Amino acid sequence: MNTIQLLLMSGAAGHPLTDRRLAVAGLKIVLATDGSHDAAASCQVLQSLSFSSDSAIRVLSVVDGSRVPPTQVLGKLPELTHDHRCEAAEEFLRSAQASLSGAEVPVTARIRTGDPATEILREAEAFGAELVVVGAKGESGMRGFSVGTVARALVERCPCSVLVARPVRNDLREMIVATDGSWHGTRAVEFAARLPIPDTLWSTVIHVAHPREAVPQFCCQDREEYWRAAANLRRRQVSVGREVLAAATMSLSTRGRPARAVLCVGDPTGRILESAEKRQADLIIAGARGVLNGNSIRLGSVAERLLRQADCSVLIVR
Repeated sequence: MNTIQLLLMSGAAGHPLTDRRLAVAGLKIVLATDGSHDAAASCQVLQSLSFSSDSAIRVLSVVDGSRVPPTQVLGKLPELTHDHRCEAAEEFLRSAQASLSGAEVPVTARIRTGDPATEILREAEAFGAELVVVGAKGESGMRGFSVGTVARALVERCPCSVLVARPVRNDLREMIVATDGSWHGTRAVEFAARLPIPDTLWSTVIHVAHPREAVPQFCCQDREEYWRAAANLRRRQVSVGREVLAAATMSLSTRGRPARAVLCVGDPTGRILESAEKRQADLIIAGARGVLNGNSIRLGSVAERLLRQADCSVLIVR
């Protein structure tokens, strides 16, 4: 038994809600842009959401205070001046603001100078952001945002949730919400319920039971005893998984969110990614499952692997 499709759904007759939109409290969002393709994807994701009037977006571009790699122009290798970098940042902001003009929420812009990750964190704190949105990779002449550098630093150090954006493939029609029943998993479900998603978007809530041996097989002299213990453990895992999914779908249903629940057994990251690919999801939401570690937050292994391996946007919830 690898996958169980549970008949737990929210929404009228098990169909997406098309006749009403639930009002949710506004979100304060910092969108970091460097003009790259994935930075444009960040705007695309936000365009797909349905913000309440009390939401606010701060578009931020950071002029890297360190030496910027030269850009080849007419066979020469001139180094970009600070003024040129500021002009480029202003253009990035204008482009992002224009793309978000239909959001019908206040969109303000700011340029900071310094280390990109540090300045984004400072702006998020100053703005009171609940969500930071950043592209998965950067491609401009400025230092880009890649999962291995700035975006990763943001996910590890940011006290609020972080959305690492990749291009939207299917108009945000499906998202995957991963929960393991832990505090962090519950937070991910709560954030998904609050996120101002379109009424037509389906949520798949997934819980993955990791197969474990009840006792090491070599410790059991009686093979039948071992298999009975293993079967009992699997039944307990399935029972707990059903309870976790029932609570998650109930949380979403109170917000009027259409949802289906899926219980799997296997490697959590692999099963989540398989589900996202099968349903062509544009967004995965998962808890950070981190622990405080000095001034940073160490990611859990599942969250880290999702960030590196997913083909769609990933929202890591604090």
